[in-house]
Amino acid sequence: MKTEFQTILCPVDLSALSAAALPLGMAVARKYGARLLLAHVVDDRFPYPDAFAWVKPAEDFYKAMRKSALEQMRKLARDHDAGGIELERVVRQGAPHEEILLLAEERGVDLIVMSTHGRSGLDHALIGSQAEKILRRAACPVLTVRPERG
Repeated sequence: MKTEFQTILCPVDLSALSAAALPLGMAVARKYGARLLLAHVVDDRFPYPDAFAWVKPAEDFYKAMRKSALEQMRKLARDHDAGGIELERVVRQGAPHEEILLLAEERGVDLIVMSTHGRSGLDHALIGSQAEKILRRAACPVLTVRPERG
């Protein structure tokens, strides 16, 4: 296993809970002089996107979601003081765990730092755990952070 990291991936779903891993990802990136990929995946697995076509065509909807995600990640990086870190914001579209794993493979990621939502029981069974899916299939180490609940 590698003990030095050049590229660190920090996936976020843009919730406050998912952002809890960002300070740790940034700290590791600073320590190793690594590049940090801050990534968000617009989940397009909604079964009937065209059901809302009367409001906006599906592709326009997803385009707006991607643009909004980039803005939210810019603010997130600014709020967590990304100064001194080579940070790249990446937005993809698809199934979140699949896109995160693909991004990690494509970019030769050495470490994934991500938050868990701490779901258990029925919530976990119904919603599933993106972190768990990534943890089980990632080719690199995955560091998970369980955020404190206020």
